[in-house]
Amino acid sequence: MRQIRDHIKNKTILILGFGKEGQSSYQLIRKLLPDKKITIADIDKKNNAAIKLENEDVNSTILLGENYLSELYKFDLVLKSPGIFLPDSEKNISSQTTLFLKFFGKQTIGVTGTKGKSTTSSLIHHILTENNKDVLLVGNIGRPPFDIIEKIKGETLVVFELSSHQLMDICRSPSIAVFLNLFPEHLDHYPNLEAYGKAKSQIFEHLKPDGIQIYNADQKNIRSFLNTSIPKNQTLGYSSKKTAACFLEDDQIFIREEKCFTPIIHKKEIKNLIGQHNLENLMAAILACTQKGISVGGIHKAILSFKSLEHRLEYVGYFASIHFYNDSIATIPEASIMAVKAIPETDTLLLGGFDRGLDYSDLYRFLNNSSVRNFIFMGPAGERMMEEFENVFTKKKNCLFVKSLGEAFAHIPKITRQKKACLLSPAAASYDQYKNFEERGWEYKKIAGNL
Repeated sequence: MRQIRDHIKNKTILILGFGKEGQSSYQLIRKLLPDKKITIADIDKKNNAAIKLENEDVNSTILLGENYLSELYKFDLVLKSPGIFLPDSEKNISSQTTLFLKFFGKQTIGVTGTKGKSTTSSLIHHILTENNKDVLLVGNIGRPPFDIIEKIKGETLVVFELSSHQLMDICRSPSIAVFLNLFPEHLDHYPNLEAYGKAKSQIFEHLKPDGIQIYNADQKNIRSFLNTSIPKNQTLGYSSKKTAACFLEDDQIFIREEKCFTPIIHKKEIKNLIGQHNLENLMAAILACTQKGISVGGIHKAILSFKSLEHRLEYVGYFASIHFYNDSIATIPEASIMAVKAIPETDTLLLGGFDRGLDYSDLYRFLNNSSVRNFIFMGPAGERMMEEFENVFTKKKNCLFVKSLGEAFAHIPKITRQKKACLLSPAAASYDQYKNFEERGWEYKKIAGNL
């Protein structure tokens, strides 16, 4: 707390963006410096939290509306929210993530990747907690890092889920940096996959000499981002090949200890994490936890008690003689391919949503040769998918377009074979009808439960 206070006390401050993280920044600054002048800027001219503050805090100035970026240059420190993209990165631009890693990076395990960040971060947090470590979970999973600063002690570990938006401006990496995978995503914000990957690779870029980098060795596009100044024995890959520090062979996960291979857990023991991609997430978590001294036995026992996260290949239940699965988090085609592979009994697949112009050709080829018989499409992305699917499919498939999840459920019990599965794994964002993927998943679960 004192380090943050000393860093900001003599600076003029602008909080840029007043959503969850912006409000968290305000609360911490007010706690540290009750009378400090703060300016708050947000594009939403009806931001209720900011408007309320203007009436309650005489030391706060509020700038709302389209010109909210007009006075950035006037401040010594601009604390930017992750979702705001600026054309140029000036020296005065910072963020909660940047400041947190500057002062607490040595205690932090950071996790990034296109998919699997929340599951892997939660796994690491769970394994460390079950082994009596003082550990906190923050970041893109829904908790701003400033919210936990008061709880951090010298021995506290922090597991930080990091998005590309949070990483792009950092100047210090976590002490253990995990890069899970890289798929085309957020290309509405980045010009290409290389630029998106470069933003994520900042997690490795600023590692200290004693830092650890953990990566998916089966993903060639991550290797080019590794920090080459880090010693080889501190660069740990996980893979389906025996050459990696952690690997999967004959459905069993092993770690390499000097010249020995030590078994950790067999696939059949893992009840709450389904799919090959979750075995990869698990290997990343195992490597991170071994670096914190957790024993093989301690890791094994903790994995057995881990509960999978909501909206991520979540088993909803058995209704109307159908197994329902909620994978609303799947907003890219690669994630939907993984989901169908993980649930081979899928008979009906729900696809579509907000159209970001993604390339679905690999998904079409995969589904054409899959055992999935029924496809229900929704939203602008679903409309495009259905048209393209029907031009590509060479095998007989049942394709329907609906306007809502409610309409989809009018068909699901009629077309899905008994004791088979219905899977929501949309391969598209939710913004056409929902605030976020969670809201979409909740509606799906509610309707399924009412069958």
